[in-house]
Amino acid sequence: MLANADEASEAFDKMKGAVDEQSMLLPEDKLADKTAEGISGLTQELLSDQHTLFQLPRLHVVEHRLRAVHVGPLLDKVTNGAMSDDALETAFDHSRLRSIQREVLLEDSRLSGFQGSRQSRYVREFQQADTSHLQGNPARVARRIAEHAVTALNQNPGQDQLIRKEARKKTRHLPLRSFVRASP
Repeated sequence: MLANADEASEAFDKMKGAVDEQSMLLPEDKLADKTAEGISGLTQELLSDQHTLFQLPRLHVVEHRLRAVHVGPLLDKVTNGAMSDDALETAFDHSRLRSIQREVLLEDSRLSGFQGSRQSRYVREFQQADTSHLQGNPARVARRIAEHAVTALNQNPGQDQLIRKEARKKTRHLPLRSFVRASP
């Protein structure tokens, strides 16, 4: 009888190993909770659909990688039927983009230190200063022209007298050619 017990134990361990292996490929089926008939039925179902059977190891690897990058809750919703295919695509894109955003913020301190409110304040201050500068420009330009004209007239007193004489006239101004020739 001991030989039968050893054989039974060995057969049980072999079957448990096969169930555990299959459980890794089909984690959502919880094979440990199933009866022998349930496991047999699932095995027959898988054997009849060998295309899917051969894809299971790759699907398991993909699922493991997705869970490793924190997409597990999304996978659970799909597996449970709580999310449609369209919603899945949108949620996956959102999740992927948020993941990229987190990665970029972790890598680049310039971006992680960015504060939108501070940037908005800088923009507002710049716009106010720019508006103030543009409003004061005509007065600054007129002053520079006047300073330059005064300097030019002081450096050329003969031209200053000629310009003032012509400016006092109401009529009979010198022709422009004569005016330019009279200028030193």
